[in-house]
Amino acid sequence: MRYRSMWATALLAASVVARVLWVALSTNGANFVDLHVYRDGAAGLADGSLYDFVYHGPTATPLPFTYPPFAAVVLYPLSLLPWDFVLWAWQFATIAALFASVVLAQRLCGRTDGVYAVAAVGTAVAIWCEPVRVTLDYGQINVFLMLGTLAAVWWAKTRRGRILGGVLIGLMAAIKLTPAISALWYPAVRRPLGAIAAAASFAATVVGCWAFFPDITKKYFGSLIGDADRIGQPGLVMNQSLRGALDRVVGHDVGTGAVWIVAVVVAVALAVAAWLAVPQDGGNGRTDGSWLGVLLIIALLGLLVSPISWVHHWVWLIPLAVWLGLGPWARRPGARTLLVCWAVVAGAGVPWLLRLAEQFDVALPTGVRTVGGALWGLLALATLAWIAVVGRRTPAVETA
Repeated sequence: MRYRSMWATALLAASVVARVLWVALSTNGANFVDLHVYRDGAAGLADGSLYDFVYHGPTATPLPFTYPPFAAVVLYPLSLLPWDFVLWAWQFATIAALFASVVLAQRLCGRTDGVYAVAAVGTAVAIWCEPVRVTLDYGQINVFLMLGTLAAVWWAKTRRGRILGGVLIGLMAAIKLTPAISALWYPAVRRPLGAIAAAASFAATVVGCWAFFPDITKKYFGSLIGDADRIGQPGLVMNQSLRGALDRVVGHDVGTGAVWIVAVVVAVALAVAAWLAVPQDGGNGRTDGSWLGVLLIIALLGLLVSPISWVHHWVWLIPLAVWLGLGPWARRPGARTLLVCWAVVAGAGVPWLLRLAEQFDVALPTGVRTVGGALWGLLALATLAWIAVVGRRTPAVETA
């Protein structure tokens, strides 16, 4: 056990050192565009120019500050710190949050032995898979939000923990709207108090921001909150949501019309079927994998139905890999096959490869571009379908 931990720690250290060298020696590999938006944009909170800010960096299009006002409140301290300090602190904090997320995912699967060694190896590998690699390159906040959500689920065993977890999810939704869908987890596992706490804490941030920054708050919740164009073009290959895949299939923006609605209905139906197949009665949901399973179903649904789910939003593939490979469901038919498919697609960085082909004018067959550009969405739908089918065929949860 001691030698295994030593080798796992050494592997993690080597991976982190390689990451540091990548940042230090690469000119364009890590441009931290989102971290620039967080830090430089939040500075506009002081003079009211928050939503007039636009970052002109090494990106195809200028990047505005697209987050709720409370995000600027949380991120404002970054604007007071030197850029080099913020850059490196954010990198190391993201890796630490990734490690903690792998630990919590294992705990939610009921694992108790070798948790930290597995987390070290998992983190060392995950640093280089596309969702985490792009998160680190851009300086994105997704891993922190994922860790907060996993922590909220872990706390949900007690009434006080459900309230605290719900408050945390509400605060995270006030930083970036996407974690709001995680509040569905509470009614899904028959603990609605957490959802009420999440809604209350989110509402409190809106009221607080309106009291201190009324003009900024009115502007965001009045005209900006529904403006998807500020986020980016849905048809870009780095957008792996259903809408992005459909845009690339038909050759134009499908918007939120009939085609997109049908796709969303299919995704919701599969998610509900998967949820019904995950046992919630009997056993300890916190450690038998069922709580994590429901959370992953909701996370995949959110990624599918969101207008834009950039590849760095898909960091939820990391706890999904833990659940498929190490949790009680790992012994069910097809779990390892599904895990290998996700590992290959995310490890190879299929959207990144397709974008490189576009940049260098490499002609690819239409079928390759179409299927390759929709692989993450297709795999997510396949995962929901697998849970629905296998969960009903083998209702008893095996011990990991």
